[in-house]
Amino acid sequence: SSSPSSSFSAMRKLQNVLEDTTLAVCFATTWSHGNADGTTSLDGRKLPKLSSALKTMKEGARVVIIDGKLNCQDGYRWEGDLKIHCPDTAPYSIASLYERVM
Repeated sequence: SSSPSSSFSAMRKLQNVLEDTTLAVCFATTWSHGNADGTTSLDGRKLPKLSSALKTMKEGARVVIIDGKLNCQDGYRWEGDLKIHCPDTAPYSIASLYERVM
């Protein structure tokens, strides 16, 4: 088990990475379990915890979410969707592009 100080250090390192990142790609399946407190990733595919976690990205950064949605109240503007036909996610997946605006 990790100590609170090592967990804090790891969290700070992640925040530093996000602050310097201009492009991120996130797969909803990675974040779906328990992400919306009692709902599933299929409930509108909203990922509030992921959306909140990405708030540290700088203005102008872009995020592609596969089969999920960010909360625009967290400072992201939806730019568009791309439908991806793939046998692993039949019948298809949706890649949504967002830009950090505040």
